[in-house]
Amino acid sequence: MTLLLAATAAYFSDYVKSFFGALLPVDEAEEASGRAPVEVRDVHYLNLNSAYFLSRPPSEEDIAGWDRKAGPPSAEWLERQGEVPLDVARWEVTLEGRRTSEVVVTDMRPKLVAPCEPPLDGSLVETPAQGAGDKFRFGVAVDRPNPVMMTIGGGTAPFPYFEQKTIRLPKGEKNVVTVEATTSGPHCRWTIEVDYIADGKRGQMSVTAPGGKPFEVTGHLDPARYSSVFLAALRKCPQPYRRVSGAEYAEIQAGTKPECG
Repeated sequence: MTLLLAATAAYFSDYVKSFFGALLPVDEAEEASGRAPVEVRDVHYLNLNSAYFLSRPPSEEDIAGWDRKAGPPSAEWLERQGEVPLDVARWEVTLEGRRTSEVVVTDMRPKLVAPCEPPLDGSLVETPAQGAGDKFRFGVAVDRPNPVMMTIGGGTAPFPYFEQKTIRLPKGEKNVVTVEATTSGPHCRWTIEVDYIADGKRGQMSVTAPGGKPFEVTGHLDPARYSSVFLAALRKCPQPYRRVSGAEYAEIQAGTKPECG
């Protein structure tokens, strides 16, 4: 009788698990894989800045490889020179839910990898200014204490998004988050920390720029301190993207020297 009852109980237990498992599928395979409940599908830089700092001043060979008559330098050329966005860095981060049950992102915030430092000095490239439009995005001042993601654009007044809302990620659904990180002057490097709830548990993950590098932005220097500056084509000089010294750039900015003289 005892053996019969035990066998019956085991059968009934398996039946209940099978029945409710069909109604409420679990992510045992996903959990066993060790893959995070939230996957970073893409991290993409938006080239919308009016100027870029070059951490590796371009050589004559580098300059010869840029057809200045054709327009501004390509993203690949800027990357080879170690570009750092000036004043604002704009990134798109694509997140995807990887659980059968919905994953809820409860917070996103920048985390400095080291204290911010004085702005970088070196070469500068002016580029045609482009607006970011009125698309919904997050703005954050990374050089302030305890920076918070604020909503900007989208026709709404700015507010601290994650104090009032969350981002919900059903399985397979992608959500593109646009982040505009600004600095009032210092050079800052950071990652984006993401808090989430999945399978009833809290978790955290870190988002970096491509290659596992930190995100980066630097503020302006006094114009005279730049070693060289490539003037944007919008200045309409006969020589496109004319190269000037920092001292000349300061005079041009002050209006005491002609742009194309």
